[in-house]
Amino acid sequence: MIRAGRLKHRVIIQSPVVAKGAAGGEVITWVHFRTVYAGVEPRTAKQIFTSAQLVSEISHVVIIRFIPGLSVKQRILYGTRIFEIKNTIDVEEKHERIEIHCKEVQL
Repeated sequence: MIRAGRLKHRVIIQSPVVAKGAAGGEVITWVHFRTVYAGVEPRTAKQIFTSAQLVSEISHVVIIRFIPGLSVKQRILYGTRIFEIKNTIDVEEKHERIEIHCKEVQL
């Protein structure tokens, strides 16, 4: 069980919607999926795989109560900051909490 005191930050989870732009190209807009309380913890990690594979950088771990439908295609807003979801872990596979590994996006 997750202690409520650990989830002291309010974050917004957004989902992408692809639409046709005026010039005929694809335009991605972001829509509200869910607003939740979360624990936002800064981390620095690099996962380096074998050659010819991308390097995945993780700058933060966001911990939330379990919600179905969360995917790596979504993103997290924390105030004015944007976090790209790299992967999600159902901690202990109990459907109680999710650990989300993110990379902060600089615009």
